[in-house]
This record gives sequence, C-alpha cells and structure tokens, in this order.
Amino acid sequence: PFFFQADDGIRVCVASRVLGDVYKRQRHEEADAYFERALRWKTDYALAYKNLGNNKLVLGEYRSAVEAFRQALTLDAEMVEALNGLGTALIQQGRVAEGKAARARAVSLGVEK
Repeated sequence: PFFFQADDGIRVCVASRVLGDVYKRQRHEEADAYFERALRWKTDYALAYKNLGNNKLVLGEYRSAVEAFRQALTLDAEMVEALNGLGTALIQQGRVAEGKAARARAVSLGVEK
C-alpha cells in the first residue's frame, strides 16, 4: 500500500507518482485518502492541497474543496489553479460573487505571468 514515510526527495517523488497514477485512473475516493495522508506528513505542500481541492470537486465535496484550495493559497497566494478551483467550488455552493472574484483574480494573475 501507498504511504508517506519519505524522509528524502526520492521517496517523495515515487510517492507522488503513485498518487498521480491513482488520481489519473479516476479512483478518487482512494486518491482522497492518499492526499490526506500526504498532507499529514508534509503540511506545507501547496500543490498537494490544490490537488486535494480538485479531487474534492470531483467528489462533489465543495466545502472541503474550498478549505483545501484556501490552504493552498495560504501557502502560495498566486497559485492560479487554486484560485480557479476555489472559484468553481464557491460557485457550486451558491456563493457566486465570491466565486467570480476568485476566478477574476486567477485570470488577472494568469495574464501577469
């Protein structure tokens, strides 16, 4: 089974590839558990929070998606993909104005880069 006990970059790389494979095979419930486990090990991994948010969107867990995207943005305030995902999750919750604002910021940042 997949688990994060990595203490070096090579193990982290291998673990990330396994997780990516699970996600690509659309085994979202399984991927969700792996993202959660990975983030318990490495709490400052913005990309993992963004990916967890995307996975939560697929699962229809919009409140959890918002939390994950916000955590990613706490770590990397200019992560365009997290802003876009946050916008989508907020809109799905009926928080349209907030969602549109997040998406507008994503577009603005995307144009700047």
